[in-house]
Amino acid sequence: MDGAATNGHLEVVKWLHNNRSEGCTTAAMDGAVTNSHVEVVRWLHENRSEGCSTAAMDNAAGHNYLAAVKWLHDNRKEGCSPAAMVNAASKGYLDVVKYLHTEVDQPATNAAISAAAENGHLQVVEYLHENRTEICQADAILRAKKNKHTEVVKYLLKHDECRAANEAEKAKILAEGRFSTVQKLWHLICLVLLSFRLVPILLGNCFKSGTGRRVVEAKSRTELEERIRAEEEANIRTSEQARIRTEVAASIGDEGEKAQAEKQTDTRTEQQEMRARIRAEIQDEVEKKMRAEIRAELLGGDSKQV
Repeated sequence: MDGAATNGHLEVVKWLHNNRSEGCTTAAMDGAVTNSHVEVVRWLHENRSEGCSTAAMDNAAGHNYLAAVKWLHDNRKEGCSPAAMVNAASKGYLDVVKYLHTEVDQPATNAAISAAAENGHLQVVEYLHENRTEICQADAILRAKKNKHTEVVKYLLKHDECRAANEAEKAKILAEGRFSTVQKLWHLICLVLLSFRLVPILLGNCFKSGTGRRVVEAKSRTELEERIRAEEEANIRTSEQARIRTEVAASIGDEGEKAQAEKQTDTRTEQQEMRARIRAEIQDEVEKKMRAEIRAELLGGDSKQV
């Protein structure tokens, strides 16, 4: 039923409802909303009790289905997650962004501003900046600069708070660069002293302190990578939940149809770069893990009903 609903086959959904006892999951309505199958969504709402998840409105916002967002807000209680605002902002869907902010009470977060800035959606950046509740951060400026969205950068730098955040970020990068240079010089001095066999005790302290700094840096970098890895896994789970659930459900349905047919005939700056790299590294791994989890959940539900 999840697969039929996702692909808009209302008559199949009705037949399964009337002739089978397995039912469906929230993936049915999530998938129908994502693919804009309005009649299927309404039928599920009126005849089934599973409802949907926040992924329904999140995905509708990301596809510019404003009517679907409004219907879900008026008729369902699941609401959305912060991903809805980020999804709409990243695509430049200003009307959806405004509705989420004014009617669904979704805040204008820095994450949404950064997503809009990264893709050059100036009007969305302006609206979110005027209605933001968080302190301006340099991330939006950095992303806009990276993708050469000059007008977005100019707009953000017109505001004192954003300009101050940008200057602070530049100072931080400069300080980190200077520290790296000093550290390299310090190690070079240590090597020179070692080559001339001078002051063994000083050398010992020198490399000891250098090693200590490297350990601290390595630990800090590891913690940062672990945090970003966890954030990206959460982001992947939020944005891909409905799609993967739908695909797995459809896959299970296809397997069942195939088995039935056989029986009848023969009885998928450094922190930003790190984030992109980590997401690329774990995308397939997390999706594979989610497919296994959802598959186990769906098959487990089938076993209980049997």
